[in-house]
Amino acid sequence: MKKKEIKVIRLRPEKDDSDTQSAMNYAIQNGAKRITILGATGNRVDHLMANFGLLVLAKNQGVEVILADQYNYMKLVSDGEIIKKSEQFGEIYITFFPLEGDVTGLTLEGFKYSLDHYHLTTADSGLTVSNEIVSDKAKVTYRSGTLLMIMSRD
Repeated sequence: MKKKEIKVIRLRPEKDDSDTQSAMNYAIQNGAKRITILGATGNRVDHLMANFGLLVLAKNQGVEVILADQYNYMKLVSDGEIIKKSEQFGEIYITFFPLEGDVTGLTLEGFKYSLDHYHLTTADSGLTVSNEIVSDKAKVTYRSGTLLMIMSRD
């Protein structure tokens, strides 16, 4: 079997984006529509926060990015998104956070802690931490905003 040549791209250490952002941009420029970034949580919170920004950057280009490690699965959820209990990231908790400002009209159906047209802000996002799906399918709807979903397991 012939080995495929691996393309190596060397980046300058001093640049205007992170290495992860450079890699994501390269993947998008080469036609990727769905990207999973493994180990995106690491040890540095500054890089984790930058990686949450990548979710928004990719969404604005029509690309879905998922950040994952052994304990977490993170992505932006769309209005009307259905989450099947059978397809969860293990036995888990589900948390929702607003990105880019408030999320208005947030409704959570099929969850242990439901919400009905709630106005979620960063200041009260503790309300949406460690929820659980209790039905076969759960539904997330909202009127406006950008909603981050984090599925976590202990």
